[in-house]
Amino acid sequence: MNQFKELIRERTPSPTPAPAPMLLGPWQPPTQAQGTPLPWYPPAYTQQYPYYMYPPYMYPPQQPLVRHPQPSVQVQPAVSPNSAWLQEVLHIPYSDDKDLKQVSNEKHVISLRHRVRAGQVMSTSEFRDWASKAESKELLVEGNFGYDNCHYISALSLLCATLTRSFRIRERYISTVFFCGCHGKDDQDDDDEDIGGVAIMKSLILQLLKQHHPFDLTGLEKDIKLDSLKAGDIDQLCGLFVWLVRRLPRDLILVCIIDGAVHFEIDAFEDGLQKVIKCLLSLSKDNTVPIPVKVLVTSPIQTEMTGNLFREKGDEDDSRFISLESFPEINYLSAAIESDREMNEQLDAYEGNDE
Repeated sequence: MNQFKELIRERTPSPTPAPAPMLLGPWQPPTQAQGTPLPWYPPAYTQQYPYYMYPPYMYPPQQPLVRHPQPSVQVQPAVSPNSAWLQEVLHIPYSDDKDLKQVSNEKHVISLRHRVRAGQVMSTSEFRDWASKAESKELLVEGNFGYDNCHYISALSLLCATLTRSFRIRERYISTVFFCGCHGKDDQDDDDEDIGGVAIMKSLILQLLKQHHPFDLTGLEKDIKLDSLKAGDIDQLCGLFVWLVRRLPRDLILVCIIDGAVHFEIDAFEDGLQKVIKCLLSLSKDNTVPIPVKVLVTSPIQTEMTGNLFREKGDEDDSRFISLESFPEINYLSAAIESDREMNEQLDAYEGNDE
């Protein structure tokens, strides 16, 4: 038992002795960090009042807080794009004038029979209504003569060129045109990067800017994604075209012509063509658009996708369609003289004005 107690005593640490109390001297008032020390204040005052009621001279002097003015940052306002900026962004290596001239130069390659049948289009009631009546805004003309020796154009291409030039000599009309056959996959230039629906919409926008100069583009960057527009996004291009059309003066009439639509009804171009035609047809049917928008689409042969876009479900109205297959047979030799003379007069008059 004693050994056990001895073992516990050895393993129990001895208590640490308490530190001796520190003897503090009398309280001394604070002194200045620099300069002469502050005068001593009577202890009776310090014992009677707390420290926060000491007179100011008992504390070191405080340096005044100097606020340095920060340079103001001026936010530059966003600059709205102008017509010149749009023309630079939407630049394409060809123009509608070049295409019109190219089609006109090939008019002698097109067979006389096909030119006569295309000339018959202008005598139909459907075409006259489309050209003259405000309520008739969409027209699809399909030929039945295939491709000519100059395969990228047809007799309907020559008709579209004639119509475009005749509209452009009228004051109240703005006419835009695109010849799909001139910009197909096999016929495009080496520097022609824009094809399909992107090429169509860029060309239509540039023609719109060229024919109507005083466009106010304020606020465009709020409605259109300019970065996507620069990248050639077809949806933003269609949105830009609609945005511009809605800002045209009310006394104008816009005519949009697309020739040779069947050339773009291939896998590479079909999606873009569909979006462009849908955009144009929606504009022509929208009553909130301030001006009439007339749409004419032609094809040397029957179309599939384009025809379906013009046909609405449950609508049996055929006033928007002209098929050359339904035209009666005529004496082409005698009819060609009158038809060819009228078309050549309009083309020669336009070419004479250019000179």
